[in-house]
Amino acid sequence: MEIKVAGNERLAPAAVIAASGLRTGQAVTRADLDRAAQKLFETGFFSSVNYRYDPTAAGGLPGYAVTLEISEEAARRRSNWISRAWMPKRLWEQLKSADGFIDRQMPEQRSRVGLL
Repeated sequence: MEIKVAGNERLAPAAVIAASGLRTGQAVTRADLDRAAQKLFETGFFSSVNYRYDPTAAGGLPGYAVTLEISEEAARRRSNWISRAWMPKRLWEQLKSADGFIDRQMPEQRSRVGLL
């Protein structure tokens, strides 16, 4: 299975895919895709999450290309603990590389557990 992301503006495709729990090459059912979409929506970073899948062939073997179709949550507020001036640049870079959803601005309505 190949995984793509459509509709992202701020978040990197790799971060969205990682948060979905899906992995390239894994065999999935429709229920797995539904759970991945729900998992993404529950992060609070998206106003909508859908997916589509199309048949594909890789190395002569049949498979699927899954596209996660997202709309990022537009309303944001500054995250106080992330935006503090005392945070060294290196620490900021380490946080950002560890989780692609960490940013100086977070969705207003729902927040990921552990980021507040």
